Amino acid sequence: MGDEDPLVREEVVQALAAIPEPTVLLALQSALRDPSADVREAAINAFADIGGNGSASALSIALSDPARSLRSDTVDAPGEIGGYRARQTVRQALGDGDTAVSEAAAETLAEFEAER
Repeated sequence: MGDEDPLVREEVVQALAAIPEPTVLLALQSALRDPSADVREAAINAFADIGGNGSASALSIALSDPARSLRSDTVDAPGEIGGYRARQTVRQALGDGDTAVSEAAAETLAEFEAER
């Protein structure tokens, strides 16, 4: 993941998503802080695909992403993961200063409630 080319780093993240091992999850977590928005987005998608409590917890990191679109993607991802930690991650986004993100969080929480 130390390659200078963001496209290479993005491809690495996508490949790692197929190997849900603890060390891989740590690498994906570091990708959530990559300088490239495309790499961070790939990491968000990878965690959504992998699922589980660890993914929901990791996605809480992405809620502080400077890119509004990625924070919004982060709010949508727990809907695919499900579970208590995923709902907690979405609840954090209700207070986002960007209305689009907080509205997306409210919609995702409503979907959780509808599934009950």
